[in-house]
Amino acid sequence: MRGQFVAVWPAVWREVFRPLVRHAVHGDSCAIELYRALVPQPFPPGDDPRPPADAYDENGELADPEWIEAERSYQDAMANFDIERSLRELILNDPKLARKGLRPELAKAISSEYTACRVLEASFEVATEFGEDFSNRHFIRIRDFIARYSLRYELRRPLELSPSLPGVFAMLIRDLRDHCQTDAHLAGLLREFEEAFRDLWHDPSPFRIKTAISRQFYLAEALGCASVGEHGLTLGELQRRLDDQWPHPSVRAVLGNMYGFRSNYPGMGHAGNPASVMREIELRDLVATSIVLSGFSPYLSTALDANHIFRGE
Repeated sequence: MRGQFVAVWPAVWREVFRPLVRHAVHGDSCAIELYRALVPQPFPPGDDPRPPADAYDENGELADPEWIEAERSYQDAMANFDIERSLRELILNDPKLARKGLRPELAKAISSEYTACRVLEASFEVATEFGEDFSNRHFIRIRDFIARYSLRYELRRPLELSPSLPGVFAMLIRDLRDHCQTDAHLAGLLREFEEAFRDLWHDPSPFRIKTAISRQFYLAEALGCASVGEHGLTLGELQRRLDDQWPHPSVRAVLGNMYGFRSNYPGMGHAGNPASVMREIELRDLVATSIVLSGFSPYLSTALDANHIFRGE
């Protein structure tokens, strides 16, 4: 469950919005109200430039080239505003124009996944103006769309889109991969970890499990090293060097304990201490360790944006 609305926006229009604006009874009115509510209205360019006295010649004509250009730019912007305002008024009085103009205008307005969600929530507010049955059908279409395209959201009434836990984790992994591709060293370590991870499908032996876990530790250390600008640091050292990243000493200690596991368990990057082993390593250790280390990525890498991961901004 990692999909985003922005990635399938043409289908959003086709499967979610088109039934609203093509409705036999309310389609015309709904198209106009959707356009009114969802398409940003034009705004005037601001105050007219006020040139200083020395920008004028002895005849009182504006002579300074910079102020002449500023005045020309303002007049052009004002003319464009008048055109856009007139066009909007025309569209809001013609359902055919509203229906035709809504699709491209929405596509322009969707600047991020966050704005896509807000547009869908606002569309439900418009749908409620045409009755409970009409708005409930709209809710069901969005619910079914999320399920059909395996999007990263949970839908709550009246209509609120919130990221699901699997969706947030999937976005974290996606952003982590994207970040690693910006650096050859990180990209190589990520590739080695993913190859070791895939190899477990056919042979989940303790040796291969330890190999995959150790590869992810290498990647985690490289992320932290990139953040502090110094190579060769271990997670044990990084938990101290990244001191301003931790909300509480207990969170920092978790990473230190994970490094202790990697250091003491035989064959996990070091010879280890056989006396510390409580049992043979197995797949559940891989699953848990992979999730924990991935979850620590926003602490280790300052390049990962929690707002983008959680909200899509």
